[in-house]
Amino acid sequence: MNLLDTIKIDVIGGKPPSLFEKVGGEEVMSGFCKKLFEQIMEEKRIRHYFINVDLPKVELHFKEFIFMATGGSSKYILLIYDKKIFIIIIIINCLLFQIIN
Repeated sequence: MNLLDTIKIDVIGGKPPSLFEKVGGEEVMSGFCKKLFEQIMEEKRIRHYFINVDLPKVELHFKEFIFMATGGSSKYILLIYDKKIFIIIIIINCLLFQIIN
């Protein structure tokens, strides 16, 4: 955030951009999620977690979670109706944490 953005926020009363907005919004975040799942399925050390899993469903839940977590628009409501999906989202979040740190 530069000085002009800070002035706009402090003086005009705007809100600072969310991480979702800073990285490029829905298009960039959707691309990130798609690429992440492609890489997961190529990675032999972790792809066994996704056997017999409805991957498009998991990807959709993960994308909505990432949108919500970074301040974007999301209809994400965690309903643990499928333990496998919940566990897989936790595994992906742990992997992302390791990649980021």
